[in-house]
Formats: sequence, structure tokens, C-alpha cells
Amino acid sequence: MNAEVLLQVFLPYHSSPNFARVLAILTLPVESPYHAPFSPLIKQAQPVPRSYITTVIAPEREKSLRLLSDVAGMIQVALAEKTVHRALLTFWAGVMVELLDKSRNGKGVGEGLVKVLVETFAEILTTKQSGKDVNAAVYPPLILLTRSVHLADEPFSELLSSLLTPASGADVSQRILTLLVVLNDRKDWQGGLGEDAAARLAQYKEIAGLLTAAMEKYDFTNALSVLFSVMAER
Repeated sequence: MNAEVLLQVFLPYHSSPNFARVLAILTLPVESPYHAPFSPLIKQAQPVPRSYITTVIAPEREKSLRLLSDVAGMIQVALAEKTVHRALLTFWAGVMVELLDKSRNGKGVGEGLVKVLVETFAEILTTKQSGKDVNAAVYPPLILLTRSVHLADEPFSELLSSLLTPASGADVSQRILTLLVVLNDRKDWQGGLGEDAAARLAQYKEIAGLLTAAMEKYDFTNALSVLFSVMAER
């Protein structure tokens, strides 16, 4: 098996003895972007903290964005192979959140990181029947991203539209709540919710009850005004 692929498979288990055992048998090509950060660990053959991984894949550390793109795309690969599991989701969500936390507490969230995350989040959210757990893993880093950087209108609109993807297998209440949180933070948003948004909202039979509950429990005035204006288009 390709050494890079094998390493990726075991990254969710980075803190376990199994990761150290896998490292001990790997031979990473010198030209591989995985060589510099992981070859020193092979000699020591020891588990590593998640903070080490988020540091070595960060855009300011690895300019090609190859490592970042590989880790960000792990869920997409797993979905295609039907091998999504709890350890992967926990690892992936944790890395995405930690990456954003480190970036915004440092020099700021750079364009490279934003581009990779927006594309990754949108692709996962629009994958049909990806399931409740997969979708739920995206919400924390997605909200953190939109609160960490003022996205340009196009990528922000893409994320909003992605959140309204039908047949995604998502928990409807979680998805609508995430949409409301993201939308409510953007006080000046007047760009709607994407093409056919009204028709897609209408597919959620629970939408009336969810919006009523949101009005009663939360101050989502801005978000609700956008949703109601979109629904009024039908």
C-alpha cells in the first residue's frame, strides 16, 4: 500500500500505540510532503498529539496545501469508500476546529485555508445520504469559520445553499439551526439562500415548527427575516 495513504488511514489514531507501530514500518519518499513532518517520528515510533498534526498541515507551515487538502478531504474519501466511522469524524472535526483556532489567534485565517475549508464543507454538506453524524461533524468548524473571517459573498452564498441540500441524511433541526446561526451572524446579508432555496425549504415538512421554536427561544431576527423573504417567493 502507498505509504502516504496508510499514514492517512491511521491519522485518526495518532495518540494510540497503533499509530506508533504503523510509523515504525513506513518508508516515506523524500519528495513526499509527508516526509519532513513525519519521518522524524518514524525513528522514535511514538504517538503524537493532535496539535502536532494541525501544526504541520497549516498553510503557513506547508505552502503547497497538500497536507491540508488531504486531511480536509478525508471524510469525502471515506464517504466514497463507505468507510466513515466515529474515530474519523471526531479526529476530522477536532483538527478543523483547532486549525481555525490557531489561525485566528495567530496571523489570521489565510485565503488558502478559507478556500480549502469552504470547498470541503460545501462538498460534504451536499453529499446525498451522507448521514446525520457526518453532517453534524461539519457544523462546529463551519460556524467557527464564518465567525472567524468575513467571507466574500460567493463562498458565503455557496455555504448557505449547501446547508439547504435535500436528501443529505442530516438531522433537519440541526441543519436548520446551523443555517440560522450562520445567517444571523451576517447582519448585512441580502443575497438570499441560493437557487431554488424556497423549493428546497418547502421540502422540510418540519420547517414551520422549527422556525416557530427558533422565534420563541433565540434572537434570530436577522436570519428569520431572510428565510421568510425567501419563502415568500413561492
